[in-house]
Amino acid sequence: MEKFKNIKFDLACIKKNLNLDRLFNALEHWEIGDPFVNTFDAILESASPKTRDDFPMNDESPAEDDYWEYQEDMRKKFYCDISEKTHKIILKDIWYGQILPKINKNFKREYLFMFDTQSHILISSKKNKKFYFFTSLKKNNGIINFYLDSIHSKKINKKEMFQLIMDINIKRQDAHMKEYEENSDLSIEEIEQLWDDTAYISPTGINYFKLYRKNKL
Repeated sequence: MEKFKNIKFDLACIKKNLNLDRLFNALEHWEIGDPFVNTFDAILESASPKTRDDFPMNDESPAEDDYWEYQEDMRKKFYCDISEKTHKIILKDIWYGQILPKINKNFKREYLFMFDTQSHILISSKKNKKFYFFTSLKKNNGIINFYLDSIHSKKINKKEMFQLIMDINIKRQDAHMKEYEENSDLSIEEIEQLWDDTAYISPTGINYFKLYRKNKL
């Protein structure tokens, strides 16, 4: 980090320098739907002092490699420049879908669905009139995977959003069914009912699946 010692790349810097057009471009071109592609890294990239234009192609080193090496250095610097307390606040804001609205007033949280290890957020953008559907996955070690599931040109309603959430959880549901089939005496119907009764419970005890089935979302 020695070469960046005169630059303070913290949350205040991100708020001040976030370039919305750069962020929109990053969100459009990153791997949508991949839980291992961290959207917060796209935010950091879109506020970094240097852009791709600062890395012209030359015979010795590909500009693309230089650019991503620079971005990785800036990402590491960000976590060095912020406190542990700030890091925890960022993770909390990610989980509750408030990180983008807090960084820039262009963004607004429209919906939040929160379960035991997942939160799903619909964020609207005033500038480009688009709606971004994000998912956060919480691991046992406290790490949160924050990624973009899909982009919409018009606002979806809560029922449509919940349908997208269920699509995301198909593999998780299949694993649940297989585990119980192999390790319990429950019937297929009972295993399915167990999933319906437990998979989509909010921290306050709301069963969103039941509301969805009753068309009350």
